[in-house]
Amino acid sequence: MKKFTILFFSFFLINNLSAQTVDSIIDIRDSQVYKVVKIDQQWWMQENLNVGTMIDSTQVATDNSVIEKYCYRNSLCNIYGGLYQWNEMMDYNPSDDGNPGTIQGICPVGWHLPTDIEWTELTDYLGGEYITGGKMKETGTTHWVSPNTGATNESGFTALPGGFHYSDAFFYGMGSYSYFWSSTEYNSLKAWYWELHYNDSYILHGIGTYNKETGFSVRCLRDIESFCYLFVGDKNFIKVSELDFINYQFTNKGNVADEQSKNNTWYYYEFARQPVKQFVCKLP
Repeated sequence: MKKFTILFFSFFLINNLSAQTVDSIIDIRDSQVYKVVKIDQQWWMQENLNVGTMIDSTQVATDNSVIEKYCYRNSLCNIYGGLYQWNEMMDYNPSDDGNPGTIQGICPVGWHLPTDIEWTELTDYLGGEYITGGKMKETGTTHWVSPNTGATNESGFTALPGGFHYSDAFFYGMGSYSYFWSSTEYNSLKAWYWELHYNDSYILHGIGTYNKETGFSVRCLRDIESFCYLFVGDKNFIKVSELDFINYQFTNKGNVADEQSKNNTWYYYEFARQPVKQFVCKLP
């Protein structure tokens, strides 16, 4: 029997760091679901982006309309996400140093690549670079090697040690280090990035020795102007989760929005307080 899923809006805001607001989004390009978390006024993906086609470690990503990624040991993208060269992540757009950022790059619709300023806003809110790393790292040693110093993950960011792919075609640092690109370049060869270590509670910010051809992890940041919560229930209206669907083309109440998504049929129902025709709205 086919299961029908009914969608409703559900708006809420929680600004307390200790009371994390955690939800999920679905990337309609490949139906992958990502957890997201609200940290201060920013909504971050709680997981590393994992979109695109894996290429061999000896290959270089090219501007060919295909999102290309490296997978540690060619097999671990499902855990640690993809590793992306900077230009590939940017979808070959120019550098961005704004707040908010405006470059979608390889992020889903309604999300963008965080600029260096937006990363700084996050770390400042968490108390500065000397203590922020511990607040961002996943706790324990399931993925991080011991001792995973200072890891509390009280921010909910849940950083995993995905390591990096270097221009010599080898992978390094899985289990020990997280590297995250910003969308802000330093010069034509390098861009700003953020780095977490297994044996420290700080976060490093810099350009280091790595150029744009290095493969780092990517997190996406929600666009401020287009974000809606949806209550997702089964056919008996029992809550399943909250998902974010952006820019779906809806016409009439009750019409099918997406023919098939993981064997569910999605329906749209107007929210009485704020009916919309395109699935883009602002928090009230």
